[in-house]
Amino acid sequence: MKNYKEILQLSQILRQFKKKVKDEWKYGSELYGIPSTAAPALFVINDDIWREAGLSDYPANWQEVYKAAHTIKNAGYMPLCIEISNLYHITQYLLSFGGNWNAGVDMNTAENREEMQVLLFLKCLTKV
Repeated sequence: MKNYKEILQLSQILRQFKKKVKDEWKYGSELYGIPSTAAPALFVINDDIWREAGLSDYPANWQEVYKAAHTIKNAGYMPLCIEISNLYHITQYLLSFGGNWNAGVDMNTAENREEMQVLLFLKCLTKV
């Protein structure tokens, strides 16, 4: 019964968003994310490069993304395209670590510090 309740709650949440906003989170006809704002953020993996670098399982957390990025860079590829030059763009990353930024008020939390550390390391990997 719990799954039914969760599906019902999700359905109610999704009704709050306009179709156009939800469509931004789709690939084909499948919904691959749940909007928390009107700004979509995607995490895309190039399977050819992923396999060529010797990787198999997809990352389940940012620490695994970091390890995979090193492996991909060592295989001679640019590991990531990441936009963090504007604080607005880090919101999705903060949320993925369990943090938030609350318009700059709640920046100094353990979750945000961990996320920023990983993001900065990932950003350094993208330098040629």
